[in-house]
Amino acid sequence: MFRNKLWAVALGAVLFASCEEIGPAINLEDVAAEAGDTTYVVSPVPGAQARNVLLEEFTGVKCPNCPAGHAIVQGLKEDLGDRLIAIGLYMENNNLTAPIDKDGKLTKDDFRTPISNEVNSGIYDSEASALPSGGVDRVPSGSLLLLDRNKWAGAVNVRKDVPTKANLELTSTYNEADQTLKVKVTVTFTSPVSKKAFVTVGVIQDSILDYQETTTTILENYPHVHVLRGLISPNGINGLELEMQGAYEAGRVFEKTITVKLLEKLKANSPLLNTTYIKPEHCSVFAFIHHNGADKEILQAAEVHMK
Repeated sequence: MFRNKLWAVALGAVLFASCEEIGPAINLEDVAAEAGDTTYVVSPVPGAQARNVLLEEFTGVKCPNCPAGHAIVQGLKEDLGDRLIAIGLYMENNNLTAPIDKDGKLTKDDFRTPISNEVNSGIYDSEASALPSGGVDRVPSGSLLLLDRNKWAGAVNVRKDVPTKANLELTSTYNEADQTLKVKVTVTFTSPVSKKAFVTVGVIQDSILDYQETTTTILENYPHVHVLRGLISPNGINGLELEMQGAYEAGRVFEKTITVKLLEKLKANSPLLNTTYIKPEHCSVFAFIHHNGADKEILQAAEVHMK
């Protein structure tokens, strides 16, 4: 998996001394508020990061055309490197995502997650029935929000040049001994934003060798990448709300920390998941800032290795 560059926000000691700090309201459901969660204003306002683009790829192990979609995503990653964050979504209610049975041998892992269904129904109006299909930054390309694979590259290349209004920094620490994952998210608005913003954080995994159907055969050791394992942020697809009533001035910073027992959290959210196949050394954490409602645009995304 490609390591995401952490774009630095200039928050030196002098700047901290001049910050106005406000304790945020708490709306974290099953994630406890961390002592370091805070919001403040920094001056001068940092420069805007280059945009990282999020591609949500609906795919399946019994989908013969899906390897062609995987190849397109891989090509985009080779072109854009860390600036493309891809998430492989395997829905529970689509027969193209169900485990494969070949000659009595079953798929070892099961990639299906309830959150993939929620993304399809809540973001893409249940349009992801024909696979592969995908969305880019949750904004329409032409009149379409959900795109056929032959339109992904064009949409990605348009979005990568759209200026961002918020910077996103992401750090991850994983404790192997007690399986605790601690993720810190720092959002800095570099331009005024007048709509409520939210942050969603989740886990994806690479280097999974398992069955995959193609147009000609069934491969037993196909390399599956950027497979969504689940979300660790609260509120499902709605994400963690950044307070301030939806009016964010340039220079407004939010720091949020989420700490979870990784395997317990993923299993609780995805009952089909066999945690035996979760390999932290092959996992990454992603996060993205977004709006909800009619305007679902993703403002910025980031990805880092879990360990």
